[in-house]
Amino acid sequence: MSKLYDRAEIYDLLENDTRYSWNLRYWQKLFAEKDIHTMLDVLALGLVL
Repeated sequence: MSKLYDRAEIYDLLENDTRYSWNLRYWQKLFAEKDIHTMLDVLALGLVL
């Protein structure tokens, strides 16, 4: 199992600035206008969505 993590840098190939920006916009739209103050609010919101 540890062999999977011997080459962890391959996961960096999947992530780039474009993908990061897309994910950021996605989560910003998802939680826009929501009353979020703590991580617990996010978890409770996940049960409602």
